[in-house]
Amino acid sequence: MNLRVLYAAVAVAAISSFPAHAAEIIGTRGGWEVFRDDKSCGLTMDYEVPGETQMTVVKYPGGNIRIMITNTEWSAKQDQLYDISYQLGGATYGGAKAVGTADRARKGFVSTFVAGFADDFAKSKLLRVMLSGEEIERLSLSGTGAAMTLVDQCLEAVRASLSAAEREKEKRSQLPKDPFARPSRNQDP
Repeated sequence: MNLRVLYAAVAVAAISSFPAHAAEIIGTRGGWEVFRDDKSCGLTMDYEVPGETQMTVVKYPGGNIRIMITNTEWSAKQDQLYDISYQLGGATYGGAKAVGTADRARKGFVSTFVAGFADDFAKSKLLRVMLSGEEIERLSLSGTGAAMTLVDQCLEAVRASLSAAEREKEKRSQLPKDPFARPSRNQDP
């Protein structure tokens, strides 16, 4: 597994509410690596700035979006709540607390948004990140439109796969879990 795929899998695991399976890089658009696992699609980029900031955005079939921003020089604490807001063009997103994330090398935070965030994210050229109203990071969003288009195409496949799995689960729910656990009418005494 290459290092970028490993980081994508770790990022998905860190910002997911479910255990992540191995993420697969499905393409590169505008400098972003686009990945998928069996329940989501996303994009990630490393920035050549002090602390090597990394941003990962994961989009789920239901419309929720999670964004994780980490840096090797930050001291954010795992599970601590932070007052983080994001400025994209003329829009500001925030209001809910971001959750701290940390491993040995990278520390940062995770925020969850609804679908409208993705549209502004794809159209914007710059993301300003604020901690309690003070700017802590400024990241280029060049190429996000093309990357989000690939993420949306990926989500169509994920939705189809999840829908097929749900249909199969429904079909199987009609079958007995253990047909041998109860006496059969066709058994000889």
